[in-house]
Amino acid sequence: MKRLLCVIFSALMVAGSASSVYALPRYEEVGIEESQTITASSSELWTQFAEAEAYKKLYEMQEKAVKEQLRLYEGPSAAAYLYQSGTASQAYAQWSELKSQESALKLKKEQYEWQKKQAEASLKLLGEKPGKAELQYALYTGTLTPSGLAYDALLAKRYSLQMQEEQNELEKKNLEYQYQLGQIDDSSFISGFAAAVLKKEESKQQREQIDAEIEYLYSPSPAGPAAGPLLP
Repeated sequence: MKRLLCVIFSALMVAGSASSVYALPRYEEVGIEESQTITASSSELWTQFAEAEAYKKLYEMQEKAVKEQLRLYEGPSAAAYLYQSGTASQAYAQWSELKSQESALKLKKEQYEWQKKQAEASLKLLGEKPGKAELQYALYTGTLTPSGLAYDALLAKRYSLQMQEEQNELEKKNLEYQYQLGQIDDSSFISGFAAAVLKKEESKQQREQIDAEIEYLYSPSPAGPAAGPLLP
């Protein structure tokens, strides 16, 4: 898994090196300020981002499974189920245990959502995850050099990257399905899901860079020369 992540990180860093932008916004909402020193490397932050998303999804699925069990105790058919499951005290003990599990899983899910936001904010501050405005500004100032591809070639590449994104999303859904069927364990799900997240992010960043280039070169805007047809 580490070897696979390193390969993906390398590709992300190569793709992101040309598009890094340093005029970036502040991210106080996740406790990170523009002046704050970020000690983690970009590869470490990408690992944190991807694994946090994977753990969040894992606990989300586990929480959903617990909720389904709780429905037996709390839904319209609860009385019949409680009658079959034993004494009232036994049923209450089972219900209490499930409620405790639900609360714990919800807390874990929220913790990893917070970690993901922190990692994402740090990546943006480092210029490793630029948005549309940052990419357009980089093209306008010359920080980011256009690829030099013709309009048709840009559209073809954009379509190919979009298909890759969709394929990576299907890979994530397939891992969820396998986990729910009990075909893979927690560790296999985390490693596979995190790798799929990184691959999707790589394709997404490349596509967004092409989108910015098309808009810069071919849209009637003060930021670009508008030398050709518009993006459909």
